[in-house]
Amino acid sequence: MLTKITAQYRWFEGASFDHAYYASEHMKITREAVKAFGLVRLESERVLWPTTEAAGAIVAATSAYFPDMASAQAALEAAGPALQADLVNYTNIRPEMRMAQVSPHLPA
Repeated sequence: MLTKITAQYRWFEGASFDHAYYASEHMKITREAVKAFGLVRLESERVLWPTTEAAGAIVAATSAYFPDMASAQAALEAAGPALQADLVNYTNIRPEMRMAQVSPHLPA
């Protein structure tokens, strides 16, 4: 089983989000900051439906997968300051964070 860290961004009136910067530059910074901790996979999402830019709607998310919880926690602790510092370059939305255990289920 893998451990996944997810950051999601919930829209509010007056929010801004630069999806182009997020998908290119911020993901490069993220990958470099966490790859030494056993990063398995990194994904970024631009939500298309339900309609974005509605109050409370999630407009973007990132998921970073690690081999175990200890690796995920170490990555979050080490990379947190650099990722927070880059936030001003693409949004004024505070990310909501969560960590989850992932059990893959393949088609039979």
